[in-house]
Amino acid sequence: MSEEDPKGRGTYGDGHIRDRADGRKEKRLYLGKNARGEYIRASVYGRNRREVQAKARALLQQATLRTANQENLELGDYLLNWLDHKELEVAPRTISNYRADFERYIEPHLATLKLSPQHLTIGRLMQWRNALEADHGAYTANRARDLLRNALSDAVIQGLLPSNPALAVKPARHEPAEIEILSAEQVALFLEFSFRSRLAHMFHLALSTGLRHGEAAALQWSRVKLHKRPEPGEDAGEILVNQAVVRNSDGERVLSVPKRSSRRVIGLTQEAAEALRSQRELLNAEGLGSSQLVFPNATGGLQDESNTNRALQGIVDACNPELMTWIHERRRQHRQRGLAALPARRAAWQDAQRLPNFQELLQVPYVSFHDLRHTFASMMISAGMDAVRLSLILGHKDPAFTMRRYAHLFELRERPAMPSISALLRSEGN
Repeated sequence: MSEEDPKGRGTYGDGHIRDRADGRKEKRLYLGKNARGEYIRASVYGRNRREVQAKARALLQQATLRTANQENLELGDYLLNWLDHKELEVAPRTISNYRADFERYIEPHLATLKLSPQHLTIGRLMQWRNALEADHGAYTANRARDLLRNALSDAVIQGLLPSNPALAVKPARHEPAEIEILSAEQVALFLEFSFRSRLAHMFHLALSTGLRHGEAAALQWSRVKLHKRPEPGEDAGEILVNQAVVRNSDGERVLSVPKRSSRRVIGLTQEAAEALRSQRELLNAEGLGSSQLVFPNATGGLQDESNTNRALQGIVDACNPELMTWIHERRRQHRQRGLAALPARRAAWQDAQRLPNFQELLQVPYVSFHDLRHTFASMMISAGMDAVRLSLILGHKDPAFTMRRYAHLFELRERPAMPSISALLRSEGN
């Protein structure tokens, strides 16, 4: 097992390190043969030649050690190596989710099993999936199953397993939760109270463009173009979405380049353009006028989603004065009974949710930032936008996903009458 090319073209030395379009360098390696006699190849990536060579040596050492200890290799050790290699291929947020799912749902149950057909049986994996479904729900069970299935598929390619037992484990039945969408009246009320918040313009832009939170938090002024005098029927400006704020494996917020389908240009309405102009004025007033970020936090750094959610909840609280009056009174009662501030607040909220007239008191439902994106999609569908155009604006990979996600909204939309054959023939004749 070496860096030697199996086709006799020399070695994978510096001459075989190539420059990629994303600015990184890539080196391809030969890691021997699998059980079917097929060549096993892999690539390592880095910012410079030294980093690439170091990763190549480490990967070769891992492959050599894996082959020597193949009979004793445990699933947990294999998955940790697999995650290290995957970190070179996927986005920071994705690998962070992978590691979290491994630590919570795979490692405690399967890590000590040998990587062999005798230990990784279909029956054993079915028991594991069923236990996850019972303890954490169908969605979590399916997500962990998919992660294991993908990792074991690579083990088959490397010749560590003759077949992938996770492929035979059927997914749990999962009904997606209904998405929360604000009505036109609720959107109007939300916008009316939103301007009490420092993040009002961020929420306005989300309702006007369908941006994800990470995309809005990463938006920079250099990606914003505002037209002073747009022609009738033209956009009032546009934004380029080509970055997102994600958390890396260390839990730090960093800027990342999203997948290709998420990189897009979105047109701005006159209202959205005015919100951005007002945001510029706000930053100047706060002494943050030199910030490259459109929506920085109060100190000029990357906006954290937890701060955004608190601001969002504060706006919804203001939209529901009767409910908040009841909750404040119940919280006061809990405090008089000796509860601390936070438990009293939590208990009051739980009591409110059990009220028979809770929905009547709730003029605007408590939504997440992502629900603003769903609300935008709903408004666009109601306005007659088709799935293809909507998928491009939302940054979905293909229109089929958009149709599945919002199928009920497309079905509810008022459709025109079916044209007759004679009418079609007349239009063709003209």
